[in-house]
Amino acid sequence: MLFSIITVTFNDAISLSQTKNSVLSQNYKDFEWIIVDGKSTDNTSEILSEIEIDRVCIISEKDAGLYDAMNKGIFSANGEYLIFLNSGDIFDNNNLLSKVAKSINNNPHLIYGDSKEISEQNKIFYKKSRPLWWSEIGMFTHHQSIFYNRKLILDKNIKYNLKYTIAADYDFTLNVIRYSDRCLYLPFSFCIFQQGGISHKNWKDGLSQQNEIRKNRLNMPFYKIIIIYIMQYFLHIIRFNITWAYNIFRFKN
Repeated sequence: MLFSIITVTFNDAISLSQTKNSVLSQNYKDFEWIIVDGKSTDNTSEILSEIEIDRVCIISEKDAGLYDAMNKGIFSANGEYLIFLNSGDIFDNNNLLSKVAKSINNNPHLIYGDSKEISEQNKIFYKKSRPLWWSEIGMFTHHQSIFYNRKLILDKNIKYNLKYTIAADYDFTLNVIRYSDRCLYLPFSFCIFQQGGISHKNWKDGLSQQNEIRKNRLNMPFYKIIIIYIMQYFLHIIRFNITWAYNIFRFKN
């Protein structure tokens, strides 16, 4: 099996339904879908009961939050590559898995691409991935646009660190890159997702956690950490207060 799609959800039935439609519409079928539900109390169970494919694994139990649930997904997966497409996220098109599968060569440890973001005004922005070296500064693309090599993750015992409540995906990705000597960039959009996620709403906490991660993962000197922090801080100020300027800088039509 080539792909494991891992979806984490909790009391988000409407958004989960959107993700379900996207996953089941893929014309490439060599995948499994792992859904980790934190014991939702809405009608999530009804949405899950409508899924009629054999390659689905549903885990419904209490968890310690988003990243704990994502770890559960990792250790339940069987595919060669993992992608985290959480509740509300969708693939860019019905051919996405097929396009990625056809592009894989030399067994890369990490496959990444571009993204599309939907603003609060329902405008879609194309967000091109930054170069891989940007990982020292922050996430070079969104985790929904990264396929991780499962064998590498298991061999190196890589998992999400639960002490990072906002930036565990950054820590996880840096750890994968640390052991990766084959990374593949594909110049097209992998996913579409709504702006305003947990890292967007709690960006100051996220920046502080990234500082600690840079120190621990990269052994980065303090002065460099401070420079990156200041740069990231002002980029966020621009993003939230001079939105048009940020859009010109970060997105393309």
